[in-house]
Amino acid sequence: MVMTDASTPDIHRFHNRIAEVSDGMIFVGYLWVGVADVTWRHRGKTYQDVNVDMVLASSTGNPQNPWDFSDRADPDDADAYAELASGRVLWYGTEYSIRFLDSGEASRVLRDVFPSKFPPPGKMETLISRIREFIDRRRRL
Repeated sequence: MVMTDASTPDIHRFHNRIAEVSDGMIFVGYLWVGVADVTWRHRGKTYQDVNVDMVLASSTGNPQNPWDFSDRADPDDADAYAELASGRVLWYGTEYSIRFLDSGEASRVLRDVFPSKFPPPGKMETLISRIREFIDRRRRL
């Protein structure tokens, strides 16, 4: 999960997008991107951030277990935006090329590769807000 401020231009255009990931000419898998606005209160002050979540489904070549999932946390939203906009992502030390899929291809991949990896729309934001509220309450004890 990438915690960001709202200043990153157009980061929301990547929300719920799927990209094909490759290493040169070799297919690696698919990247899912989720962007969510989150608001929470801490010590009486309201904060707003943007969460950018990315999950890579790497092809294993094994028909019994075809995908290996990993996610990425990046403390700098400008890096996440720059990578997504450039079509290149650095994933745990390896640089990959990405190509965002059209809506038809993306729907198929979301259904076939990522069917149960993500909460329904709106649930992620609610969950994150509740976790932050819980942490804030614990700190006040």
